[in-house]
Amino acid sequence: MVPKIGIEDINYILAKMCEISFWVYFVGGYIVYKVVYFWNFDTLYHIPGPWWSVFTSLPYQTKRLSGDIDRYSRYLHTKYGTIVRIGPQMVSICKNQDIRLILSSHKYPKSRAYEKSVTNEYDIFSTTRPDFNKMRRMQLGRPLTQTSIIDAEELITKRGIEQLIKKLDQDINVGNGYCIINLLTLFQSLTADIIAELTFGETFEAVKNGGHPVLQWIEYTIKVAVMGMIFPLSNYFPVIFKKMKQGKQKMMEYVFSRVQKRRLLSKMKQKTHIKQDILQSCLLAVNRNGKKLTESQIIAEIMILILAGTDTTGITMTWLIHFYLLYPRVFERVVEEIKREFPDKTKRIGYKEALKKLPYSVATIKECMRIKPAASGVLPRDSSSDGVRLSGGYVPPDTVIMLVVEGGNYDKSVWENPDKFMPERFLGEKGKLLTKKLVTFSSGVRSCPGKNLVWMEILTVIPNLVRGYNIELLSDSVYRPDKIDQSRQNEPLLYKDYNYGTRVIADYENVCRVKISHRK
Repeated sequence: MVPKIGIEDINYILAKMCEISFWVYFVGGYIVYKVVYFWNFDTLYHIPGPWWSVFTSLPYQTKRLSGDIDRYSRYLHTKYGTIVRIGPQMVSICKNQDIRLILSSHKYPKSRAYEKSVTNEYDIFSTTRPDFNKMRRMQLGRPLTQTSIIDAEELITKRGIEQLIKKLDQDINVGNGYCIINLLTLFQSLTADIIAELTFGETFEAVKNGGHPVLQWIEYTIKVAVMGMIFPLSNYFPVIFKKMKQGKQKMMEYVFSRVQKRRLLSKMKQKTHIKQDILQSCLLAVNRNGKKLTESQIIAEIMILILAGTDTTGITMTWLIHFYLLYPRVFERVVEEIKREFPDKTKRIGYKEALKKLPYSVATIKECMRIKPAASGVLPRDSSSDGVRLSGGYVPPDTVIMLVVEGGNYDKSVWENPDKFMPERFLGEKGKLLTKKLVTFSSGVRSCPGKNLVWMEILTVIPNLVRGYNIELLSDSVYRPDKIDQSRQNEPLLYKDYNYGTRVIADYENVCRVKISHRK
């Protein structure tokens, strides 16, 4: 017979919990338990790491919450080696070949922290199930294949570089020969307009209007998703990260309104008159059970595409121009190459032509992606029921492995002088081999499905932009070629940034401002 617990028993327990001696015994007992467990049953005892990693991963997760995980990961791996214990059942790895090994197979799936991290539905990004990911890639991946993206080049050019040039020319005329623009806002406006056109068949008009609320919604949605992965309990308390959650809600409401608008349009028109864009692919997709995607599933997939399609490319182009301005000789060589290969300014530089005729410019893009990958931080994966043998040792089963993206792109066994901006490393046959070792777009079976769009946008925007316009630092710019960072082997100081799924530039409202004028 189970004894009943009365109100007096509860009061007695609460009173004891208020006593200091209770917590002394509790904490002491927990420490004794962990020490005994460590010496007798701990499967990670052989992996070096900070002392607290035996008991908790809280210090590590705190760094993730602060957005400082790249710098902290570099510190840990410099001190402890290529495999570092960071929690009772958690390790961090930074070796390029180890990261690519984990990413090469469905055997090491995304950890459960990803599940439903953006919405309350599984989606192509957050699912931990290989079969679900394969299904979604087959259902929704066609509009993002290289063939489809090339077919959409005219549309991408129209909504991208054409609108950008129109905006810059207007602002330069108003400004008597020059204008001041914010690189990040401008590029994210451009990529938002492109992904909206490809997804909904309409644009946000963000470039034309100098921005759009959706840019803030996207930033908040990404942040609250990452916070939820790190601190899952926050998903159940509306007051935690309240402002960001409100932004996410507005993003979801906007997507929902576009879905409803399309459904209404479909009823009014014949199917042959409906645009075959990404949204239409979602509406027509059928799951393995024979049923179409639900409303919430469609919203989840569209949300992912908009977030990834706007933020990462805009951030990459911002960093690329930042590198050009900090490395004037590199920038001069880029401009010379573009002007030599494409002297006629009346003709737009296309994707295939740029890829073929601008090897050095392409190399600078790859080097930018290596040093400052837009989607950065750490990627949680599971070690599988068999564990995994890595170059630095064995990781046992049922262990969460944190893959340090920046670590893979800075591995000294692969990259010579990894802190230096050296586009030449990506030229020639050696450059082709090194390109395969980039982990910027993830790698292997779960590589970024939107990478073809990223390259299309960058190669239709940047060459046309730098051929037609001078881009200069302002007189009061914080980051300049002569401002040296000793921690980067005396290379120029780069933007201070934080990692919340994507790379957030600190104080971007001020530091990303540049001067634009027509190039003679």
